[in-house]
Amino acid sequence: MAAVERCLPRGFLFATRPACDGIHRQILEVAGDEIDPAELSAFMKYWTSRHSYRDAVWRGEARRNLDGTIAGAPTIDQRNQAGRQLWGSRYRPIVEPGEVKAAA
Repeated sequence: MAAVERCLPRGFLFATRPACDGIHRQILEVAGDEIDPAELSAFMKYWTSRHSYRDAVWRGEARRNLDGTIAGAPTIDQRNQAGRQLWGSRYRPIVEPGEVKAAA
């Protein structure tokens, strides 16, 4: 994973911000042959499974491109998935404004 860390901007490693969808392609573009795609995949699995990362997604923090620019926000579904991963069956889903829960 050292090769992956060498190719990432310093701020990416220290700040827990949700990455944009497809950031692995951006990393491979910058790194060229220096990174093995399988190694990058393993790193990204680790990175996105951390509690602090999932918490940032659940809070709806802006997703970032590799250069730090904003790439949108996590969707309600992505935020709910992060919440389920963090709190399991105790999690109560986020409901979009205007959405009415079905009667039980």
